[in-house]
Amino acid sequence: MVYKLNNNFFKHSFGSLLGQLIPLFTLGILTRIYDSNSFGEFALFQSLTVIISNVFNLKYDFYIVTAKNIRDGLRNGLLSIVIPLVFSIAISLLLVIFFDFLSNKIFVYLLPCVLLYNIYLSNLMWFNRFEKYFLFNLSRGIYFTLVSILPFLLKDLSSGLILGYFFATLFLSVLTFILNYRIILLSAQFFNLKLVSFIRSTFKQRINYCLSQLVGNLNFHFPIIATSFIYSTYSVGIFMLSYKLVNLPATFLAQPISEVFRTKSRKILANSDYLNFYIFRNKVLKNSILISIIICLFLLILNNGNLIISFLGSQWTDTKEVINILIFFGLFKFIFASVENSSIIIGKEKYYFIWNLLRLSGLTIGIFLSYFIFKISLIVFVIIFCIISMIFYAGELIKTSLIIKNEI
Repeated sequence: MVYKLNNNFFKHSFGSLLGQLIPLFTLGILTRIYDSNSFGEFALFQSLTVIISNVFNLKYDFYIVTAKNIRDGLRNGLLSIVIPLVFSIAISLLLVIFFDFLSNKIFVYLLPCVLLYNIYLSNLMWFNRFEKYFLFNLSRGIYFTLVSILPFLLKDLSSGLILGYFFATLFLSVLTFILNYRIILLSAQFFNLKLVSFIRSTFKQRINYCLSQLVGNLNFHFPIIATSFIYSTYSVGIFMLSYKLVNLPATFLAQPISEVFRTKSRKILANSDYLNFYIFRNKVLKNSILISIIICLFLLILNNGNLIISFLGSQWTDTKEVINILIFFGLFKFIFASVENSSIIIGKEKYYFIWNLLRLSGLTIGIFLSYFIFKISLIVFVIIFCIISMIFYAGELIKTSLIIKNEI
């Protein structure tokens, strides 16, 4: 079991590393092709896509992995695509009739990208359920590669970063759908899935988790949206790029840890074994703390040695201070991402929702009031954001631990 766990983590982490190598190598070129305004527009588009996706599918995709039998998994998988399709068609019609949204390049591609992104995520969850980690990581690797390469082909267009993201999502949604041929065969075998009764029995749980994830994603993407409202696109681009660089370790390591943690936890809790789940979670947490400290020190050395600025280009020197502050925030986020969705996994969605809602409220009040009262600079904005986020990250880990202890 230990060998299989470590082997699965290696597959995930190796796939994540390969998936990020090309984007990392090409980033220094893209920062010389596109200015911070273009990166700012792209950051807003990407954040809106992720946030809206969680509302459109009601998070039925998550339950593909946690469903106890394949029939329920198929129901969740089908609904994770059908529901976004219905929402996309309905909202698109409303926008065409009542709003002149076609003149805005962000909103033209937003809803189609949201639908395609949901199909892509749903297929990834099937790969994870069947433990097809090679296909899981291959898909993500191709996706990251296309997102970083396509903007080169579209460099004459101001929206090249957005178009590259859209076409990468389109290609991967189709590719992963084809690779999941087994699901098509299973769906034919269990044709009568009784979706209406299934929605009635699961809607309350799904909507609770959907709201929890919506608030959670707002916490992650809130700084991008906030800077879009109160700062120039130049500042948004600076913040987005700094945020991306600091979060790379989370993609390399924390995401694989989280995927393996989720799959392993589902098997442990199938027997209501909260004690072993608690022990397993603490082991992951301790290892994450050690890894994150090493990563933070490494990034500080690189940044203060001007290696990051040399890599990005001289026009991005304003990122240096922002990165130095975000590094410490990244430490807490790495730890949190490593034990992602603990309270959801143990069936305590309302705690996850309330805690994230409090954190989002604290961020909103702290950042917006500080800006409108004191007219803070971008650096002060980042400091306030990091302090509030770290307090709630630590609090959420403590709260989840107390919940699990009460179940033991």
